[in-house]
Amino acid sequence: LSSPGLPFVINTWGGPFTSATDAAYTSLLSSSTTSALDAVEIGCSTCERNQCDGTVGYGGSPDESCETTLDAMIMDGASMRIGAVAGLRRVRDAVAVARRVLEYTQHTMLAGDLATAFAVENGFAEENLGTEDSVRKCEEWKRGGCQSNFRVNVTPDPSTSCGPYEPIPLGGGESAMSARHAPRASRRSHDTISMIAIDGEGRMAAGTSTNGASHKIPGRIGDGPIPGSGSYVDSDVGGCGATGDGDIMMRFLPCYQAVENLRNGMSATEAAEDAVKRMVRKNPGIMSGIVVVDKEGRHGGAASGWTFTYAFRGGEMNATEVVTVQPVDAVLSASFEPWSTSRPSFWNFYYSSPNMPPRTLLQLGARAPVRLTANLAARRFYAAQSASEPLIRVTNLPAPGSGHIRVLELNRPEARNAISRALLASLREEIDAVHRQYGENGEELPPKKIFGGAAGVDQKGPTRAVVLASAVESCFCAGADLKERRGFSREETEGFLANLRSTLSALSAIPVPTISAISSLALGGGLELALATHFRVFSSNAIVGLPETRLGIIPGAGGTYRLPALIGLARARDLILTGRRVSAPEAYFLGIADRLVEVKENETGEDGKEDPTLLARAQTAALSEGVRLALEICEGGPVAIRAGLQAVAWAREEIENKMYERVVGTEDRDEALKAFQEKRKPIFTGR
Repeated sequence: LSSPGLPFVINTWGGPFTSATDAAYTSLLSSSTTSALDAVEIGCSTCERNQCDGTVGYGGSPDESCETTLDAMIMDGASMRIGAVAGLRRVRDAVAVARRVLEYTQHTMLAGDLATAFAVENGFAEENLGTEDSVRKCEEWKRGGCQSNFRVNVTPDPSTSCGPYEPIPLGGGESAMSARHAPRASRRSHDTISMIAIDGEGRMAAGTSTNGASHKIPGRIGDGPIPGSGSYVDSDVGGCGATGDGDIMMRFLPCYQAVENLRNGMSATEAAEDAVKRMVRKNPGIMSGIVVVDKEGRHGGAASGWTFTYAFRGGEMNATEVVTVQPVDAVLSASFEPWSTSRPSFWNFYYSSPNMPPRTLLQLGARAPVRLTANLAARRFYAAQSASEPLIRVTNLPAPGSGHIRVLELNRPEARNAISRALLASLREEIDAVHRQYGENGEELPPKKIFGGAAGVDQKGPTRAVVLASAVESCFCAGADLKERRGFSREETEGFLANLRSTLSALSAIPVPTISAISSLALGGGLELALATHFRVFSSNAIVGLPETRLGIIPGAGGTYRLPALIGLARARDLILTGRRVSAPEAYFLGIADRLVEVKENETGEDGKEDPTLLARAQTAALSEGVRLALEICEGGPVAIRAGLQAVAWAREEIENKMYERVVGTEDRDEALKAFQEKRKPIFTGR
């Protein structure tokens, strides 16, 4: 959402939490000497004193022993210094103590009784944090059989008993024991105030305060005091605050991820949604909410598992406003279920659209070694395939509304998909076939104009997205075919390189979304091929790199300018000059990968033996996520999607205005407004 101006304050939750928003905002207006750091402390302290929603400050959520402990942190976005307290006992003013840690120590976090001792040393009163309400909650919990309960793998069964507990040996496998003895865990009462403030000088600060999950195991620390999880801020970019299932969220550092997303060019809402979806993909049931603001005050939020709210106030606003954010879970699961991993030899794809029965099963054909069957319409739509095994396997999947998602699989297993002249020619043919469906300005051309009147009657519409993948489990693309190139003359080498550059430029200029699905190796020209697409989906075992400097050359097909544009000059320089290989998690962290799909290695029962199913499962998972992303994008209006790609590519105001004029008068726009009024999903036609 747009910025109301500075100063600006934003925090998790509305309702009673707006008292904190108002207090922080008023403090910034009342004095020019009040800093963003002051405002965050004032706002969070207000919630601590008011016991916002019973989940912040003294009282509130007791642990198993009926004691209330506090977690808090505060962060200066200019210096990146942090002060935090975890498991603070018998001191009410948690965020104020956290600020003392920031200002009077060289440490980042103090915990437990020693954090209490530090607080007392700094003049804070020591007192019982329990209240009548917290005592009542604890007694009711015990009378209810100590439910909910966070214990697992213990005896007696924590789902029916209050203990005392003893651990169960896990020789039979931890997951099996967890399933046997896992309690009925509750998701209630673990909210947090997480606040970001921007003062009139543009300085930023962030902070959190919470008394944690109800009936937690004594000593448990949540995500609130963890930098990058409960909150994070960088005055050069923006800030983030989070609340939810802290034990899960701290594994993902969603606020750090969101701020880095801002740094990489995402809007506040996009940054928040990306961070939340990353958690949801690994933990579908997670309850989370995050709020993100850039350094100008533009803000947005995302949530999963619940309807989330956040409050903000800035500029000359007379009152705090509350924004409601619907969970992303439904978006991730709508109209799609993952391709089967239990049958990796088949594409099993369930897809629901207005043009076919719900959850229709489309078995698109066997995986290797049997060739995928392209449907008759696709063969008519493009040049006919030869009877021999193709260098690129082509499959069309129906897109929402109209058209199709075109899946191109590199298929040169004997050379690990190394780019030969023949493979490059096949790839260019497929790229040009997509280009021929659209005019110079990105407008969709009628089949008659494409084919000169020869289009088949079974043609199902144009390509709405392209997914580029590998039919070879062990490699996405190993780069240029060095064996072939050793026999080239100088003129042949120059011609091949010019053709490669031209082909990748044509790929990057396709007017519909393009997605690379990478599940193994992508080196040299293979990574440059992936960099030429709009999005990259990696499985967790993927490895990429630009090793050219170790071969006495440099990347020559776009790597030296596409990679810096994607991840920044310093990081690109590191990868290009060292030539080192980058794992999928690091690639996701750097911004090379847009989506990361975890593929766990199965137990083989044989020491030292690799999981023989890993590559096949990774291949299926990456391709599944690539198609999922394509489907998610294609839910939007086709004209708007193409216009959005052009507007982002040029990133100028006049281009955005031109693209907006193109879409505002379309039938799709009218259909969207009509569908909104009728409370249904729009059916886009691309007109």
